[in-house]
Amino acid sequence: RNAWRHAARRGFPMTPTLRPYQTHAVGCIRDAYRAGHRSVLFVLPTGGGKTVLFSHITRATAANGKRVCVLVHRAELLRQASASLTAAGVPHALVAAGRSMDLSQPVQVASVQTLARRLRHFSRNWFDLLVVDEAHHSNAGTWATVLDHFHRARVLGVTATPFRTDGQGLGQWYSAMVEGPTAAWLTAEGFLAPARVLAPPGINLQGLRRRRGDYDMRQAAEMLSSGQAMGSPLAHYRQHLDGRTAIAFCCSVPHAEAVAELFNSHGIAASSIDGSMRREPGRIEGLLEDLGAGRLKVLTSCELIGEGVDVPSVAGCILLRPTQSLGLHLQMIGRCLRPQPGKVAVVLDHVGNCHRHGLPT
Repeated sequence: RNAWRHAARRGFPMTPTLRPYQTHAVGCIRDAYRAGHRSVLFVLPTGGGKTVLFSHITRATAANGKRVCVLVHRAELLRQASASLTAAGVPHALVAAGRSMDLSQPVQVASVQTLARRLRHFSRNWFDLLVVDEAHHSNAGTWATVLDHFHRARVLGVTATPFRTDGQGLGQWYSAMVEGPTAAWLTAEGFLAPARVLAPPGINLQGLRRRRGDYDMRQAAEMLSSGQAMGSPLAHYRQHLDGRTAIAFCCSVPHAEAVAELFNSHGIAASSIDGSMRREPGRIEGLLEDLGAGRLKVLTSCELIGEGVDVPSVAGCILLRPTQSLGLHLQMIGRCLRPQPGKVAVVLDHVGNCHRHGLPT
């Protein structure tokens, strides 16, 4: 613990925007490149400040006359990375569907799907550094296409969860790993909110089919919709989170809609959110803003709210989706661990995920 707290005293210069442990991590990443590694994976728990850190590195790299591309796989992550770079004073352009490209900017924030379709516009040595956000996706086909094309660039992958549900490793793409402080340390030092986890023994998932390394969500949704979740989401919300905001993680879009309707029918403002809303400009952002402002008390989701969603005021999460994925488990709980003064996050685990994977610390 003291090693991280006093990292700045060990020869790494402080900057106004980085915490001491982030400054130390930047030094470790640079050391890995100096040691001859072309690709480095940086691991930091959800809420620890990965985006701020890679924005700092991007700014420094661009200031040295180098070209940088920040690669993301979702529109929400593209907006988040762009906002962080703007806050860091880094001019940049976007490579995304429906947009023309401005290649005069040395820094690009790119949707990996769009960039893969436009690789003909880029020579193999166009970028000097690729920053891969949520780097546990690096093995996917589209990512591989882009990383292979820019094979001469250095690569910095960032993730809170350096493992994949399908069991594939990340060693094909990263030859060194730099680990930041643990979630337990970040919580003890006040950088993450402490969590109070309430979890009954869990549901009986014997007979639940497996699909792509996790439970079959269609079958899981049927099981939970038939009342097999442990405890009532509504009753336990009222008991442990009454009046505060929460995100409920569900198995399917109909399941998320049904849970939202349950809360609404009892006078608790709720809405479901799903990927089809991306076709409505501003819809997703509006719902997240309503949640952050407390106009919505509960937002229910299936596979949409996870990576890249940052709403510090969210007080709790309601786990209604069983998973065999440690990464998904940590990503879900991480949505309510952003710190605020006096905040103690509440995790209501109705499906036994904490028994399978452990506490967030």
